[in-house]
Amino acid sequence: MADTVSFEFDPRVPARRTRSATSSRRSQLAWCIALLAAVTGPLVADLGIRFSWSIILIASVNFLGLGLRPPAISLGVLLQDAQNVQAIAITPWLLMPAVPVMVAVLAFNFLGDGLRDAADPYGR
Repeated sequence: MADTVSFEFDPRVPARRTRSATSSRRSQLAWCIALLAAVTGPLVADLGIRFSWSIILIASVNFLGLGLRPPAISLGVLLQDAQNVQAIAITPWLLMPAVPVMVAVLAFNFLGDGLRDAADPYGR
């Protein structure tokens, strides 16, 4: 949001205005291209975070028993067996389904952050 608000003070804006001052259609297209370039980085980072949250949400809903039931296979359903601390002491591999959840969440966060840096290399 801050990128679109500060878009008016972007040094590229006066150049776009003078270059495309001949027609209003070209001016609108230039503004759209410049706005899209300014918003691409934060939008990609936001999508990476939203994918991570969706993975956590699905796993936690299934873990609580509100989603899929135990005959179905899901990481949250597999983690339901790890609720009992005594069962974890005997069989610690019951926590293994938590590893793919953590790896997927970290992967989407790093991917979104890396794509944001690639889309806006001179950004903050």
